[in-house]
Amino acid sequence: MSDLIASHVDLGAVRALAASNVSSAAWDPVAEIGGHAESRPVVAMAGGPAFTFGYAEHRELLTAAGADVQVFDPLHDELPAGTAALVLPGGFPEEHAVDLAANTVLLQQVRDLADGGAPIHAECAGLLYLARSLDGHGMAGVVGVDATFGKRLTLGYREAVAISDSSLFDAGSRVTGHEFHRTSRLDRRGRLCRRVGMAAVGRRQCPRRICSRRRPRVVSAHSSGGAAPIDREVRRCRSGMTSV
Repeated sequence: MSDLIASHVDLGAVRALAASNVSSAAWDPVAEIGGHAESRPVVAMAGGPAFTFGYAEHRELLTAAGADVQVFDPLHDELPAGTAALVLPGGFPEEHAVDLAANTVLLQQVRDLADGGAPIHAECAGLLYLARSLDGHGMAGVVGVDATFGKRLTLGYREAVAISDSSLFDAGSRVTGHEFHRTSRLDRRGRLCRRVGMAAVGRRQCPRRICSRRRPRVVSAHSSGGAAPIDREVRRCRSGMTSV
């Protein structure tokens, strides 16, 4: 392969095309956020093998907004001391459902955090972790749904509307995101609900609604929508919400 490339590819031209011509300043999360108060609320961010689809910019923006971001592994850790908010990124919880379910101390802490009104920001896999169960294994039960992993891929770009105020968005805010999952919701009889997947939160499970009526601070959305929601989330943490 290397001989073929050397014989038929102008590597110098490839390097020239790949060279950056960007003249603007590098992206700066501090500049995006602006100033922040001195207090630094602890924001727990899930990591480890089950939650691998995080974004470096998310953590950088949280830090710039004044948060003390502490990464923990839900497979065996508890929430960091003083946790005021929780971020659950994407990943592969279906591959680790048994071990996630076995960490009952953490699952109870997450339930207590939600009941105390703390902001919880769940993306993809994080939403599955907040469900009652995943493939029959008990999860946190913050969101009243059961989920199962299947073969059918749901893929596309979606526009969602916040139906209530939350730690990230005001009611009526529109969010554009990418839907990519093989997970389906189960009805009360354990049958697949084929009309909707796990791309939504709330009693009605409407795929265009992102905020739960029962727990309006539970949100399923990516952090790529800009700095303002992240700054809003940290300000909510700083406003005196209950910590664990």
